[in-house]
Amino acid sequence: MDSDCLTPAQQRALRASLLSFEKALRSALEHLSQPVQPGILYRRSLRLEETERRALQEQIQQTLHDLETFVGRLGLEAVDEPLERTIAAEMSLCWESLQESTSSRLRAYGELPPALARRLDPALEEFARSALEIARRVSSNGRIVREITNEEV
Repeated sequence: MDSDCLTPAQQRALRASLLSFEKALRSALEHLSQPVQPGILYRRSLRLEETERRALQEQIQQTLHDLETFVGRLGLEAVDEPLERTIAAEMSLCWESLQESTSSRLRAYGELPPALARRLDPALEEFARSALEIARRVSSNGRIVREITNEEV
């Protein structure tokens, strides 16, 4: 196997780069394959002609096939990537961002009417609590969340 010629550090670096590429390909394929769904604070759009969309899907599928062959020749192994960890990490980042969006923080960008602050902070606190609760529910015993927030259980 070609991986015998790579040091463990080289294998890790190459695997990380190829993994990032695979995830981007799969994400693009998902975007091209699923109907566009509206969000609350965003609208996604895909303005490609049907023929171009299909051609891109085929190119991505071929690239994924080539990547699989290449990785197989290198002998790089797949590792388990629990989706629970991804969800917990994303929710923890959202928790942090929501904590940074309170009225006291927003005042750094200009004056904030007191009535708006009184409505804003409780909603942000609730959204942050919800994000943290979702992260806790999917993480094993809340360990991931405790590491990020430095909470004690």
